[in-house]
Amino acid sequence: MINQFRWVRGFNDYDNWQQSSWSGEVASTFYNTEEPKNCQGCHMEETSSENPVERKRGFVHDHRFLGSNTVLPLLKGDLAQFRRVEQFLTDPEDPKVTVDIFAGGLEQRFDETGSGHGEIMVAPLDKGGFSIVPGERLILDVVVKNRAVGHNFPAGTTDLWSVWLELLITDGSQRVLSHSGRLLDVPEGEVDPQAHFFRVFPLDELGQWIDKGNRWDARTNLYDTTIPSGTADVVHYRFRVPEKVVGPLTIEAKLNYRKYLNYFANWVFGGRPVPGKDELMTITSDGREWILEEKPIPAMPIITMARDSVVIPIRENQKNRGVLASFQEDFLRFNDYGIGLLRQENLEGARRAFEEVVRLKPDYPDGHINLARVLIREGKFNEALASLDEADNQRPEYAKTAYFRGVVEKMKGNFREAEALFERVKLTYPRDRKLLKTLGQTYY
Repeated sequence: MINQFRWVRGFNDYDNWQQSSWSGEVASTFYNTEEPKNCQGCHMEETSSENPVERKRGFVHDHRFLGSNTVLPLLKGDLAQFRRVEQFLTDPEDPKVTVDIFAGGLEQRFDETGSGHGEIMVAPLDKGGFSIVPGERLILDVVVKNRAVGHNFPAGTTDLWSVWLELLITDGSQRVLSHSGRLLDVPEGEVDPQAHFFRVFPLDELGQWIDKGNRWDARTNLYDTTIPSGTADVVHYRFRVPEKVVGPLTIEAKLNYRKYLNYFANWVFGGRPVPGKDELMTITSDGREWILEEKPIPAMPIITMARDSVVIPIRENQKNRGVLASFQEDFLRFNDYGIGLLRQENLEGARRAFEEVVRLKPDYPDGHINLARVLIREGKFNEALASLDEADNQRPEYAKTAYFRGVVEKMKGNFREAEALFERVKLTYPRDRKLLKTLGQTYY
């Protein structure tokens, strides 16, 4: 759309999908998909049919187009459709998004001389061995992975959706020690504003949050915490353990989804502007204050799409904490952790995570490639090439390895070598927009 400022994109799920592994058209994705899918492949699954037109095939594509709208079915009284959508979002056999309370550590402390111990994250927490002493500050890293959504999560009109991570910490007596992402009593139904939300946060020209669906007034996004397909995000928490606490600590994380913001639903059905302020509404913004009348709104169920929990023992002192052990089956968890840290530009943390991946699973070529991604960002080109050599040893003629080798050669100024590598990758991925752009820059 075009407003008084510039051309503004409403939303675009197609490009998100096309740049993901689900399209089968991109070389540089973190994960590969065995069988690419388009929109119909996920949202219009095959279902048996006796329709004479489709008798030869015996099936049709389901036109219920299951997605994430949990409000409209209830508004129309279609409970069966609501149950289908709920199952689609929470199917344990095909989880769309996963939550992993993966890493923990202690807050960094220094004495007056400047000496002390560094902030070291240990993982995975569910393997046991990690414990904490009363009075210490606990650091938690929770990995949220977009596992099987073919576009960003959430997608569509993300400024109106309510998707957040809830974290609850209780002690051995069931006392609540911390609760992020809880529902508030006042205003009723609102989510704790300090929670971590997955959304786009657009602003208008007055710096106001666009929370009424008026995306045409957008000037910029304050932030975008949606998770691209096949990647992960890491949510960080800090918590001080009380001096008097009954062990152990139980930590529970839930990824909650509600179709619309509570405020937006109340505004739609009961919002009216404060009288006498019409001059604050212009063609480019609406600065009026709004009154929300108490009117019934449609049911907006909260769906828990994924959850995880860990138990952390309490110790009386810092001695004999135990040592965490990681096993080969954990390599993809470290991989997701590294992806999330890399997206946050935490290069040191990402490098350590990917180094653990290649230690646990040395024959996994993408582990070596992901390590090379970090080394390229750090400007360590020779080390990156060594990692890519190892990836080649594990999977010769891998287009993804050739792509990142081309990136290194381009950054080193070896444009002819980079051009040859990109052209080779192009034979397999002719519609990779990122590749085509990089190739064009190389030619230039």
